[in-house]
Amino acid sequence: ASYDAITMTSFITFFLLASAVWSTAIGWMTPIVVFLASMIIMFLIVMGTKLVDPFGSDKVDIPLECFCATIEAQVHAIDQRGKSIIAVASNSKKAVRPLAVRSESKATFHIPRLA
Repeated sequence: ASYDAITMTSFITFFLLASAVWSTAIGWMTPIVVFLASMIIMFLIVMGTKLVDPFGSDKVDIPLECFCATIEAQVHAIDQRGKSIIAVASNSKKAVRPLAVRSESKATFHIPRLA
């Protein structure tokens, strides 16, 4: 919070001094330019403050509970699939291999000769 106060104070000081310097160059558009530039800077400061702690329970934080529940469900599904493969293998005499090992086809390419 004190970092934001220092940053906001320094930017307000900068834009007050900048408006005095820019007033001779851009004339009546000085308040508009200073207002737009200061709003952009202030927006970036506020957004940086909101996103500084992404692992909390605010609206802008990462939903870690949902991610963990999804990962847990996927690990459980993988575990169940592994148990079913082992059960099938123990019930039959043939060795059951995972699908990645079964498809051992080799690709062949024909490169034509040019001359």
